[in-house]
Amino acid sequence: MIKFNLKSLTRAFVKMDVAIFIFIFLTYGSIIGTIIQQNQELETYQAQYGLFLADIVKILNFDGAYFSAWYLFFLALLMISLFFCLIINGKTIYKQIFKPVSINKLSELQEKSEKHEFKSQELALNELKTQGFKLEDLNSYKQVALQKNKILQIAYKNKALSKIGYFATHIGVLGLCIAGIVNGFFGFRADIDLAEGKQTSKAIIFKSEDERYLVKLPFIIKSNNFEVSRYSSNVVSEYTTSIEILDKQTKKSITKHELKVNSPLFINSFGLYQSSFYENVKAVNFNIFDLNSKKESKYSIKLSEKTQIKDTDFYIDILSFNKHTMLPINNSDIRYTEQDFGPSIEYRISSESSMNAVFRTYQSHSDLLGIGFFDETGNLAFQTIPVALVNNDLSMMELFSDMLNPKKHDQFKTNIAKHVAKLSKEEKIEYISKLIHAEKVYSNIDSRFIISLNNVEYDEVSGIQVNYDPSARIFFIASLLLCLGVIFMLYFRLKKAFIIQVNNKVFVYII
Repeated sequence: MIKFNLKSLTRAFVKMDVAIFIFIFLTYGSIIGTIIQQNQELETYQAQYGLFLADIVKILNFDGAYFSAWYLFFLALLMISLFFCLIINGKTIYKQIFKPVSINKLSELQEKSEKHEFKSQELALNELKTQGFKLEDLNSYKQVALQKNKILQIAYKNKALSKIGYFATHIGVLGLCIAGIVNGFFGFRADIDLAEGKQTSKAIIFKSEDERYLVKLPFIIKSNNFEVSRYSSNVVSEYTTSIEILDKQTKKSITKHELKVNSPLFINSFGLYQSSFYENVKAVNFNIFDLNSKKESKYSIKLSEKTQIKDTDFYIDILSFNKHTMLPINNSDIRYTEQDFGPSIEYRISSESSMNAVFRTYQSHSDLLGIGFFDETGNLAFQTIPVALVNNDLSMMELFSDMLNPKKHDQFKTNIAKHVAKLSKEEKIEYISKLIHAEKVYSNIDSRFIISLNNVEYDEVSGIQVNYDPSARIFFIASLLLCLGVIFMLYFRLKKAFIIQVNNKVFVYII
């Protein structure tokens, strides 16, 4: 019957196969944390993995793998294993470093060792000294053992360095585990949305849509300037926030930094990263012209703010703002297939008696109109068409209103004749052609409102990620120890040399 006690259990726990078993679980945990996007909403995982697997991800905390209980548990197990390994093997290693080199089973080792023959013991000693070997004090050995093995001298090389490598490697891995545990319990990852010219000393930790935490930073972050660089195709190449770190008490500047995607700022145990940017829309200023009443009204509303159109039963709400609107162009001479058409807004016009109609209006191209529709994937897309009607030309819109109203055709004929009388023949044809084309478009889309975008008031907001890692110094020191330990173990292995005399011949065995 096998008896278990604390000593045997501890020795079993520090074996290499147990450490490998723990490493396998930690490796799988790291793979999970890399493959599965972390800290996302349940809906995101449901869309990506399905309902069942999404629940598994949440239940097993795969969405926060590196901070999960099971990952920290295996880190703790590895720490315990390494700690006992150092304690149990420490005494043995101490003896190997400070005690004489063992000569047990020398006959067996001789078969695997390098054998060199010398004419004398003096020549053998000189060769060993040249190779960096140090001589042992033979008084530390039993004379019987020396005479039995015919040993004249014992030497060693890298006796301490090889064992120091062992300690450094284990302490390095132990330090990395401690860093992981400390960071798991006390570290955090938070986000800051910082508008240009603003400052803050607070960040938000997003656990979920309904679970958020406010953390106070020990310093103030100020955004002095924000810039976006683009390629000629208008694709963003880089975005930079010029930040300044201020002392929380004195408000004096500590440091300044150009924060970029690949240029973070590290201060104490905090890391600041440029993660995103967006436009924080404060107000959308636009005009609405009612083709039925020929009235034009000004509006200034926020995004997703539903507003009733004056003197009607219709409502308008701005869905989104596009600072840069990329549209395909048909020109083989142009290198890029899309071009920036400038600022635009996407909006919905609705009433109780009609279905919602979604449109897009361009600030710099008042004769274009985007018609919203749902594509095959269910996403809202826009077909942009030229309507010819200049939606910020009040006289043209008034003429167009009369053109659409059969009861005012006589008035339209009189007014259009007066308007084009001062135009050249080519201009008359072009102007009337625009009205005819606009009439066809608006008849198909069945809309009585013309929207003209004046401007959008917004702030450039920089998204900054704040990582707090209280174990950063532990991590770097442990990583350095691990690297040095591996180097020492690989390149400074213990070598033992025995000078043996057999039949008046001197041999050196290097093991």
